[in-house]
Amino acid sequence: MHRFVSLAICLACTPVPPCDTLAVEPCAERAECTTITAWTVTGTDEEACVDYDAARVAVGCMEAEVGCDDIVVRSTDPNDPDARYLFSSACLPSGWQIDASEDLPQCTL
Repeated sequence: MHRFVSLAICLACTPVPPCDTLAVEPCAERAECTTITAWTVTGTDEEACVDYDAARVAVGCMEAEVGCDDIVVRSTDPNDPDARYLFSSACLPSGWQIDASEDLPQCTL
């Protein structure tokens, strides 16, 4: 007597990528992920400022369950050295580094 073993193979299944590898749009569509937002830093290093009244910009993605240190940090987009941001926590997009941990003044018109 022969025994047949049934193997369930899912040819259409693909692994779910981790949240920190997602772009902003797909990140917002997944319940287990949350977008990382920051204010845009303007001005030169010596005269850098932030418009805190402006909406924050979504710059990355992370797992929604991750806890973040409550500290203000500055970081630069590693793919665009002219794109500088101020984060309200130490959670940064994957591959980004903390440039400084200091608050910046409000930009004046």
